[in-house]
Amino acid sequence: MLRTLTFTAVAALMTGPVMADGVNYARLSYDFTNIGNDDFDDDVSLLQGGVEYTTGQFLLGADLQYVDTELEGIIESQALSYALSGAYMITPEVLVGLGLNGTDVEIETDLGDFEGDANGFEVFGQYQTSDFGVGVNVVSFDSDEDNLNTTIYGEFSAASAVTLAGFASVDSEDEDNGGSEGTDYYLSGDYEAGDVFARAYIAGNTDADAGIFGVRGHYDFAPQIRATASFATRTGDDASDVSFFTVGGGYEVVDGLWADANIGIVDGDDVAEDITRLQVALTYEIGDRKRLDRRLEQDAIDDVQSAGAFGFF
Repeated sequence: MLRTLTFTAVAALMTGPVMADGVNYARLSYDFTNIGNDDFDDDVSLLQGGVEYTTGQFLLGADLQYVDTELEGIIESQALSYALSGAYMITPEVLVGLGLNGTDVEIETDLGDFEGDANGFEVFGQYQTSDFGVGVNVVSFDSDEDNLNTTIYGEFSAASAVTLAGFASVDSEDEDNGGSEGTDYYLSGDYEAGDVFARAYIAGNTDADAGIFGVRGHYDFAPQIRATASFATRTGDDASDVSFFTVGGGYEVVDGLWADANIGIVDGDDVAEDITRLQVALTYEIGDRKRLDRRLEQDAIDDVQSAGAFGFF
């Protein structure tokens, strides 16, 4: 039931307003990943939809994310997340807003099934110019809980082709009361010039001596054809020795719609047997997000997808 409702909701979200006046951003994407070796064969599907609509000085937004995971012989799960928001542009640079969010999870195992949901709210604001941007987002994961998550975002155009960005998140409560210790951080640098796009990123926690380093990018052989590659590895004294590589390519079917495929391998001293991965994706995306937090979060999701699809890390 959750799967059917998700596809219906995304179709309703994206059909119609995408070509209407006032839509400054729209995305609909589907990724399918198979990963395994002789001992296991797992599938992960990710469906995403998002839209931003501007009317006067108001910015309305909606986002959906659906993850379907099948770990052979172990677990099957479906997770649906949504966010609805409304914001007011005080000036062209200053944006403040409120939003509602929710998550619905279904898990099936040999030991039993689990269903759960949570609803909450978000408060956000940002200051964005052509050279830099800063933002803050405060999220309550459940309206019945006191725990809040606060994230600070930043973006800076270091040169004509180089953009540096990052965000850091902290919970209002400690681990014993439902929060997490330390500060989670995510740093990235993009280079885009002509036919070349390259991106490097680092993720970790200030209280953990383990993190993730990755790079990904593509080269355009023609306006509608590109070659892609990525690399990711665990870093730090407490990290396991695991690395991930992919190579692939993409074709722009129509303006804004890309079909991509890649093959990859996971290896390292802590991998008993090399793991192979096959990923295919369809992505339709037009315009630019005005919300800084959503844009940087989407970039991080795309990084995760390039480095194992919600499972390798």
